[in-house]
Order: sequence, then C-alpha cells, then structure tokens
Amino acid sequence: MNPNALSRAPLDDPHARVRRVGVDLLSDAEVLALAIGPAHREPSPYAAAVALLDEHGGLAGLMRGSIGSLAPSLGARRAARLLAALELCRRAREQPLQYLRRCLSSREVVAAFGPRLRAATEECVVVVVLDARQRVLAERVVARGPISAVAVGMREVFSLVVREGGAGVVVLHNHPSGDPRPSEADLRFTRGLHDACLCLDMLLLDHIVVAREGYFSFRDSGLLGRDGVNDDGEKSR
Repeated sequence: MNPNALSRAPLDDPHARVRRVGVDLLSDAEVLALAIGPAHREPSPYAAAVALLDEHGGLAGLMRGSIGSLAPSLGARRAARLLAALELCRRAREQPLQYLRRCLSSREVVAAFGPRLRAATEECVVVVVLDARQRVLAERVVARGPISAVAVGMREVFSLVVREGGAGVVVLHNHPSGDPRPSEADLRFTRGLHDACLCLDMLLLDHIVVAREGYFSFRDSGLLGRDGVNDDGEKSR
C-alpha cells in the first residue's frame, strides 16, 4: 500500500493519526509535520512541512540542511529540533567501528562514517587512530573546510594520533559535490599525510574520499604504498 495514498489531507491531530494507522503509513510530509510540531500563528504544521519539502527538494535535501537554511522557515528552535532528529537518523544508519577491534577494510570504515560525511555540506576531515595491531583507538572530526585550506587539519591529525598513542591512522574526507574522484589538492594532502607519518614513524593505512556517488580509497586504488603516493591508476567504488 502506498503511504501517500492514505495521507493527502492535512493533519488536524497528528498524534491521533499515528495511533490510528501507525507512523510507517504516514507520508513524508506528515512525518515531518510531527517532527517539527506546531508554531504560534501557523495554520498547520502539515502545510509547513509540505512547503519545507518543496523548498529543499524532499527529504534528501533536508538531510543536507543547516540552522541557517531551516531557521527562516521554522524558527531557530524548531530548526534545531529537526536537525537533531535528522542526526539521529544518520547515526542509526552508521555501523560504528568497535574500539580495540582491527580495522580491516575501506568498506568497513565507510560504513561507519559514510552517512555523516555524505550529508555534510562542507568538507570535513575525519581521523581514525589505530594501534600497532591496527585496532581502533579513537576517531574524531579534526577539521572543516576545503582540503586545500586545512593546514590546521594536518596538525590536528597528528596531535590526536600522538595523544592517543597511535601507531597508524586512516583519514577520511568528503566531497559535497557528490563526485568521489580525488582532486590535485587531495593528492597533495595525501602526500603530506604520508610524509608526516614517515617522520613520526607511523603508518598511513588509507585516505578515503566519501561522496554521494560512492567512495575512493587511495590504498585500494593502488595510489598509496609504502613508498608514498603516485598518480598511476584510478579506481572508484
């Protein structure tokens, strides 16, 4: 049964409707109306939800929303409440890495961080710190902004690794454009990471670029080896 077929009229009592048909049979607009709730002098949270979905291009667009983009329509408090609900959805989809468990593959790392990075509207650098047996010790977002401008990210990467007593590191960042293919700035950043690891007697296990269209692993693609980063070959997943 199509949930939207049952849900064309605005909600007069959203809580009663949930009790009657269940939340899984509500339309996107009805679920969103429940999440944002009513506002003073607003005719209907359903109407506000429909307008919000139209404005942002559906739920996928809302997942990339921010306080700045949502507050003009919802107000700061309701925008913050909606963003918190969307963040809970992202975290529920993530498959977190277990601490003191070996980090074995790029796919496993992307499963843990992909939902968060794909939803981000700016570039973020995430660091996963590993011990000598390649077990996870810590993970953290260490920088935000274009890779070409995250020199501070390089310092933050290795201060975190040193502070956690790590012997190796996996670095991830996202491409908000949706294309996971590495740029020249990504190549330079990876070379810098590799050279810094050599100086500190650490191992750079991988640098992974995450985007809506997939991900790119420097290690899996053969661009990252013990001798450094090369420009030969290209392979996206």
